[in-house]
Amino acid sequence: MRKLNLKSFADWARYCKSGKKPFDIPYHPERTYKKDWKGFEDFIGYQYNIDFVSYIVAREYARKLKINTTGWRELVASGKKPKEIPSNPDKTYKNKGWKGWADFLGKEDKPSNKSTSK
Repeated sequence: MRKLNLKSFADWARYCKSGKKPFDIPYHPERTYKKDWKGFEDFIGYQYNIDFVSYIVAREYARKLKINTTGWRELVASGKKPKEIPSNPDKTYKNKGWKGWADFLGKEDKPSNKSTSK
């Protein structure tokens, strides 16, 4: 994969859709190689130094989109996500404010106003 000179997941997705990807290389290598997975940049061999925004700023960005996790994956694959927002916020912000996808995307369960008492 490293010889392909890919620089992002969006590049990877385009490569996969081009029909050039060998059949024995999975489209979702992070699932297949979960035990040894070190990140997509490691897989494609592209390292870059980006100063990601804080968790709070990234969360505000994500919540404004009003999308679910599928929408988030589609955004990442499209290449339209700002580079200062991490593709994998669950890993980037682990131990730095991460509370789960529901919190990040603004889909947390809200208490019902209905009374459950009889």
